[in-house]
Amino acid sequence: MNRRSRRNGWVAALLLAACVAHPYRDQYLPDPPTDVLEGDYQRLQGQWVVVYNELKGIDLAEMHGAVWTIQGRMMGGERFILDQTSQPKRIDSDDGRSARVLGIYQLDGDQLTVCTGDSGEARPTEFKTSAFSGAILTRFVRKR
Repeated sequence: MNRRSRRNGWVAALLLAACVAHPYRDQYLPDPPTDVLEGDYQRLQGQWVVVYNELKGIDLAEMHGAVWTIQGRMMGGERFILDQTSQPKRIDSDDGRSARVLGIYQLDGDQLTVCTGDSGEARPTEFKTSAFSGAILTRFVRKR
C-alpha cells in the first residue's frame, strides 16, 4: 500500500466516523452504577398500554392500545436509562444499533408520559411535539 492509498484510507475512516457520531452524545445519561432496580425503575415494571401517541401535533390513533412491557432495564426490546433527579425527569433508550433516543418522562401513579426526540435529535424540554421536530409524545396507563 502506498502513502497516497493509506492517506485516502484515513480520510475515509475519519469521514465515516464523523457521519456516525451522535451530535448530542454529551446529553447521554450515564449507565446506572448498580443492577439494583430502585425508585422509578421499580415503579415502571410491568405492562403499559398506549392511550395517546402524537407526532408533529397529529394523534397517531393506530398506536392506541399497543402494549409495552418493562422488565428490568428493558422497555419494548430496548435498554433504557433514567435520570430521576432532573426536572423534567430524563430517559434514554438504546437499541444497540443506532444513536440513543433522548427523552423526558413523567410518572404519576399508573400514568406515564414520555416525550422523545427522533434518533439523532436533541432531548425535548417540554411534553409537546411540533411540525418542526421528530419529537413523539406518548401517554400510557398501567395494564391491569
